Amino acid sequence: MSFALNSISMVSGRVGMALTAVSSIRNRSARVARPLPRASALALAIAERLAEADPGNAEWQRDLIVSCVKLGDAEPEAARSWLARALTVARALRAAGRLAPVDAWITGDLEHRLRNTGGAPD
Repeated sequence: MSFALNSISMVSGRVGMALTAVSSIRNRSARVARPLPRASALALAIAERLAEADPGNAEWQRDLIVSCVKLGDAEPEAARSWLARALTVARALRAAGRLAPVDAWITGDLEHRLRNTGGAPD
């Protein structure tokens, strides 16, 4: 069941990002606020559910980080809160020793992105 949810989350996330990109192109000149595409909302909901169901599963925690970063990219007006949430998860993984060595760059990248939005990493 969790494999299926993870697969649905990944596909929904990709569809959501594609819809957001199309919406961004259409609304760029009008500067119209875009609602969160349903597919992105579904991907986030699934990533949250999986991450909460098994906090020890570093892959699902990483999926939640990725969802938050993608939503921050898609929603510039909410980027600070999405990035702060991703950074909290990444720091928790690092503190628990579950952040994979290949992903060691994530916390620094998120701190940098958060500073660029005008937020200060706590």
